[in-house]
Amino acid sequence: MPKYSVDTVKEALLALEEGGSLRRVAAQFGIPHTTLRDWKRAKYAHLPHPNRALLPSEEEALVSYIFWMAAHGFPITQSVALVLAIQVCKASGRENPFVKMDKGLSRMWWSRFRARHPTVASRRPNSIEAERVHGATVARVDELFHICQALYDQHGFRGTPELIYNCDETGFGDKGSPRKRVLCGKGQRTVYAQQVTTRDHITVHCCACAAGEVIPPFVIFEKCLPSTAYSLEGPPNALYGVSDTGYMDSDLFLKWLQHFVRYARQERPLLLFMDQHEAHVGTGVVDFCRTNQIEVVCLPSHTTHVLQPLDVSVYGPLKAAFTDMARCLGLVRGNLNLGKRNFTPVLKVALEQACNPNNIRSGFRKTGLFPLDRKAVDGSKLVKGLHRPPSDDSSTSPPSTGEDAPTASTTTSIYTDAANAVPDTVPRSPTVDSACDVTEDPSTTNLTVSLHRGPTTTTSTVPKPWGSPASSSSATTTTSPASTSDATIIATASSPITITAAASTSSPTTAVPNTTATGQCPTCRRFPNPLVTAGVIPAALADILLPPRFDRPARRRGGRMPLPARVITSEEHAAFLAAKRAEEARKQQARQDRANQRVIRQQQRAVSAAARTARKTANTVQNTVT
Repeated sequence: MPKYSVDTVKEALLALEEGGSLRRVAAQFGIPHTTLRDWKRAKYAHLPHPNRALLPSEEEALVSYIFWMAAHGFPITQSVALVLAIQVCKASGRENPFVKMDKGLSRMWWSRFRARHPTVASRRPNSIEAERVHGATVARVDELFHICQALYDQHGFRGTPELIYNCDETGFGDKGSPRKRVLCGKGQRTVYAQQVTTRDHITVHCCACAAGEVIPPFVIFEKCLPSTAYSLEGPPNALYGVSDTGYMDSDLFLKWLQHFVRYARQERPLLLFMDQHEAHVGTGVVDFCRTNQIEVVCLPSHTTHVLQPLDVSVYGPLKAAFTDMARCLGLVRGNLNLGKRNFTPVLKVALEQACNPNNIRSGFRKTGLFPLDRKAVDGSKLVKGLHRPPSDDSSTSPPSTGEDAPTASTTTSIYTDAANAVPDTVPRSPTVDSACDVTEDPSTTNLTVSLHRGPTTTTSTVPKPWGSPASSSSATTTTSPASTSDATIIATASSPITITAAASTSSPTTAVPNTTATGQCPTCRRFPNPLVTAGVIPAALADILLPPRFDRPARRRGGRMPLPARVITSEEHAAFLAAKRAEEARKQQARQDRANQRVIRQQQRAVSAAARTARKTANTVQNTVT
């Protein structure tokens, strides 16, 4: 969605009429000069068709729906938008000889629709994991900057970029695809590029400070080191290690911390940002960092694409430079197989190109870590996730996610954005009525609701619920003057709906709750579309413009919950680790005690069995003698 509005464009057009330059005015108002030129040429001044398929209010609702879906990670395509538009046209019941209901709307209608709504754009979507959608929230980012503000003020990091570091690892080994265009004959549809890299997984752990200085990298090979002199042509002063899988583990990370202390600035304290990988937050890491006066801030889980400086501006150019260098070597040596043996020379060249001070400082600036600026974080990368509040019948045990992972229920039924409140950029539909206003249709089967309050009975008629199982045409609601405080709803497809609610002895009437236990509105018997209650679409289109549904919980049983930002070298975390170690020691002692008791019981049973055998033998001998 563009950052300018139609009013801004109008102001820019007035500035052009006063004699301003096109490019200067476009730069002043933040509008692309080509877009401003099209507005000046009246490209978007299309008059509405006298027999247009959708009313202006319906088009505005469709645009709001498109923006809402894109903001929540479920963007729709042009074909889906055309299907929704023809469904809205059919639901309206209007006769239009220019619209063929069986074939749908034409491409001309779509082009004019885009001209009437220039804020609707077409982009290629970027894939994102569901964990990043639910983890990278505004609340998590705000919590991180709240922690950073306290640390920066406490240790004076605001003016010392050379003391602020970020470390992260990235993997090499997947067959990288070429990133640059190649030359070929005209009309040749397929051009093959010979693969020059292998699938040997190699991890490179990099670290840099906000001033642009780089710590020598840590290269981790899979299973064994190369047989040749791999370190001679590699990055200078680099550290090398081996693991069974080629990934980082706790022992290797402790080894890298010693390497980091050797090459980092000698001033103390230092500030180190890193992710919450299980190899980074062990007890040995915390003790080592506290001993060497290194403040370690763990970024929130699944937010490295937004808050990790190396991920934002270094690793992308690094992978591109490595792939391009490998391709160039393949042109010289046709039998080149880039594996562990010749990996380090290519890595050295790629690091020199990508890990430069400009890229590093740009990463810290874009993530807002230095200078410390919350507004520098790109809000467009924070997708609004479809969160659902826990219901009363959810019973899930908290998963084992780490050291101080939060717990949450997973069985939910209603969408909410309370925990993911991204600054609202979705326009509201001007025809929205969030209140419950259902028009009575004589052709619709009605439900009769009877409320018995003592000697009197109140009967009302409401429309048949939509989106619910088929029910009988009449429903009787019975209210008993019980002393309970909650309303109990029992409804089946073949039996009438019975509502047993509490009636206070001091009040002659009982207030009907806003929603029932199933989320159904007791007034209109509808299951409201959350987009209607949020003010995105009007209630008349609630059956057509629907949000994605969750048939399963957002998090499977035993899954990991996103961890918030935390300072693992703080006194609070040290106390937490001490309490955790004490609890683990207590549990281990309890397990050992139970094991000892089992051994004692087994010994007692063995002694008892031996005694029984001895008595039986003695009785047998005595009987034989007698």
